[in-house]
Amino acid sequence: MRRAGLLDRGYRNVLAEINNECNVRYDHAILRPERVHELIERVQKTTRDRRRLLVSTSYGGGAIPTANVVRVADFLLLHGQRRFGSRADRGNGSPGAACARLPRPADSVQ
Repeated sequence: MRRAGLLDRGYRNVLAEINNECNVRYDHAILRPERVHELIERVQKTTRDRRRLLVSTSYGGGAIPTANVVRVADFLLLHGQRRFGSRADRGNGSPGAACARLPRPADSVQ
């Protein structure tokens, strides 16, 4: 369904994922981690009656989201495959370590 269609039907509390595991074999550059934030922002700009979808992307195999996605996404999807926890808990200064410090509560979005 098109993003506007979800809003036109009045659905609320919808989480939209731009592409599943953006770091895994996509041919189009805009679907890759370096540019996927552009699509997130594009969908976020679509509104109906001051409402919009909550938008993000995911990464495969325990990868940590890149800074450009952390900066714009409404939420972070982590595919851990039972490998993510130990890396996330280190707090080693990576973009993923900053995730916990970013205030992005879903209820603040109209």
